[in-house]
Amino acid sequence: MKISSVLLLFLIAASVATPAHAAGNELKLVVDGVTLPTTVAPEVKDGHTMVPLRVVGETIGADVNWANGVVTITQGETKVVLTPGQKGAKVNGKAVTLETIAYVKEGRVLVPLRFVGETLGCDVGFAYGSVTVKTAPFAIGGTNVAVMREEHYNRYYYFISELRGNYFTSTTYWIFESGKQEAIEAPAQYTSDLSDVPAGTYKRVAVYDFLDANGKSLKRYEGYVLGEGDRYVIYDATENQWYTLVEASSDLWDKMQNAALDYGFWRDVDGGLNQFPKGEAVR
Repeated sequence: MKISSVLLLFLIAASVATPAHAAGNELKLVVDGVTLPTTVAPEVKDGHTMVPLRVVGETIGADVNWANGVVTITQGETKVVLTPGQKGAKVNGKAVTLETIAYVKEGRVLVPLRFVGETLGCDVGFAYGSVTVKTAPFAIGGTNVAVMREEHYNRYYYFISELRGNYFTSTTYWIFESGKQEAIEAPAQYTSDLSDVPAGTYKRVAVYDFLDANGKSLKRYEGYVLGEGDRYVIYDATENQWYTLVEASSDLWDKMQNAALDYGFWRDVDGGLNQFPKGEAVR
């Protein structure tokens, strides 16, 4: 899959419904400010706050595998192995003891919240009915990114969506940056006005803007396509430079996209049919 397929995958994202949240009397699980829908909510058992491991892991970029009764969590250079029903675990091969046993509930492995913070490098907390997990901020140029805002247009509709969460925004940024290949001159003809596109003109179909907490742009990419997908190029508006694109990791993209949709980090904020904003004329 080429990184240019990102333009199409964002379209798919807009049509996927967000799952319902847990019942109101259950504890809420909040990761990087986003309240997650979960089939098994966090709970307090024997004085310990327990959280569903896979849900937390997938929203902070960890791989969670449960096979033959053993759970393996991998994040970067950290590898954790534990067995439900036991207090013992291994972190990078070193034996550690959990504060209480991990256990299975309705097909989900629950582990102590503190263990998640200590092994996966998160700040964790529990107050006012919410269990919180905060990851290290993702920054561009020394300023923290709050959201990645995407605008997608074609001749018949537009939609605007927002992507949150440090793992998701940083991964998307890395995909774009690693996908930039050859710096090129601006196309001879390009436009953001999709009402009448002359032959041989690159049309802007998407904008990806990484914003700080005040809505200021930290990094902005614009995706352009020639014809019906004959060729994609990307314009780095922050650098004022055009690039060709190279293949990106489909596994990484699929993992990130699916988790962002499933857990509510990726949401539509606006959109409609036959009412996209008037763009700029052909240049």
